[in-house]
Amino acid sequence: MVVGSRPAGGGEKLPPHDTEAEEAVVASLLVDPEAIFKVAPKLNGGDFFREKNGWIYDACRGLWDRNEAINQITVAHELERSGRLEDVGGLAYLSRLVTDLPTSVGVENYAGIVQRDATYRKMISAAGQIAQIAYRGGADVGDALGQAETLIAAVRQGESLRDFQHIRELLTGY
Repeated sequence: MVVGSRPAGGGEKLPPHDTEAEEAVVASLLVDPEAIFKVAPKLNGGDFFREKNGWIYDACRGLWDRNEAINQITVAHELERSGRLEDVGGLAYLSRLVTDLPTSVGVENYAGIVQRDATYRKMISAAGQIAQIAYRGGADVGDALGQAETLIAAVRQGESLRDFQHIRELLTGY
């Protein structure tokens, strides 16, 4: 887990992220047919810090949206179709994910970690934008405060999607 640690050499802090949780989410999707139902309401591909994990997640979501099976072979094919298979590390990376996954039982917890860290990164981004607004100043402080509130509300609105339940989940019992 890496949470805002400094890279070797004393460079800038990295934004909050947990690579192991990200890999556990996508690996769970590759081995557990039910995992997508548990994480789809919480995550989107942009929530992943490592772009390649987001691409794999998006490939899984694309397959799921088309009612196709999600596994190493179908995900590899989907990534190949989008020209990203080699960018993610090829079949070797997908295989390593599956091999290294201890269990898919905690996929909701892994997804929660990914979603939480994505929210923190959005907060950091909003804070930077708010600082720029403040530095620009202007005659109307009320306008600046309104812009800042809009940025914070956008971060909070992303949080409210957690209560979303996909229609497939609701209809599974029928």
